[in-house]
Amino acid sequence: MLSGVRIEPVPVTKLHGTDGSMTERMSVRQLCDNLGHRIGVAPFTGEPTIVERHGEPRAVLVSYTWWAEWRDQEGQGTVAP
Repeated sequence: MLSGVRIEPVPVTKLHGTDGSMTERMSVRQLCDNLGHRIGVAPFTGEPTIVERHGEPRAVLVSYTWWAEWRDQEGQGTVAP
């Protein structure tokens, strides 16, 4: 946690704006260099990270809370342990 900074979790409904303004995009190499930071901020900022390889989107890193709620909404059953 950042010293002296209070970060509140963002509700799931605010995670993905239609304009994509809260979405971070980075290459696989950049993600490798920043993985700890991106995992650390995901539950607090709600910012998804789009991971690109050769400029093409390949994956999205989201908070576990967002994923679990999405999975429940989609009727996929129980979440992973």
